[in-house]
Amino acid sequence: MRLVLDQPAKNCHITCILLLSLVAMVTPALSDAEQSCGPDGDLDRNGSVALADGLLVLQQVFGLAELTPCQMGAADVFPQPSAPDGSITVSDAFCILRKATGLRSCLDLPPPASEPPLADAGPDLIVVGGTKVTLLASGSDADSTIVGYGWEQMDGTMVSITGVGDAAAVFTAPEVSVQEVLTFRLTVTDASGATSRDEVSVTVGIGLKRATSLSAGHHHACVVRDPGPVECWGSDEYGQSTPPAGTFTSLSA
Repeated sequence: MRLVLDQPAKNCHITCILLLSLVAMVTPALSDAEQSCGPDGDLDRNGSVALADGLLVLQQVFGLAELTPCQMGAADVFPQPSAPDGSITVSDAFCILRKATGLRSCLDLPPPASEPPLADAGPDLIVVGGTKVTLLASGSDADSTIVGYGWEQMDGTMVSITGVGDAAAVFTAPEVSVQEVLTFRLTVTDASGATSRDEVSVTVGIGLKRATSLSAGHHHACVVRDPGPVECWGSDEYGQSTPPAGTFTSLSA
């Protein structure tokens, strides 16, 4: 029985044999390999690519040659040139061979866009005036690492923030006469320079001060707060819940 190959299969068969023969017979060397496989050298996206480069990588794939770690890092160009996985594949070799012979290859494609990081400024908080508040940031990135945090106040009575460039920022809530909302913005930056933002609100309430004197009347009560103002509640039919101005140490309702 005679096996007959169709023309495409025959051409592929012949091409594969020629390639394997070429790889096995030719032992090319990268010109100044150790110096040229850096950021702008051979096999790099921005450097020159020679036929010897592609053949050497193809030999690495078939175990006929061994690249240095420097060359391995430069030769791993497929499918994501900006984020290689550390392995050398046949696709890498053919990508470099196509570039060396003037054909369009993966080296001509723009690097994939970096995914922006995710910023989390933490849950909204409710505190009273005079309280020490800690803002806790977190960030994540699918294809990079978080390298920077930044805090800034967007709204409310301005406070002094300690650790504006850290994941944890601290400030003291201001003393307020009415409830107030402070807003803070977190900016997270990853290693590629991409940023993401998130905001957190801190509601500041009126804190209760220590009472130094308390007295109850028939339908009202009054208290002296430290350091001395009077507060009253209850019936004000005769003005008994409207405290006098001034500083006091004791009272009788």
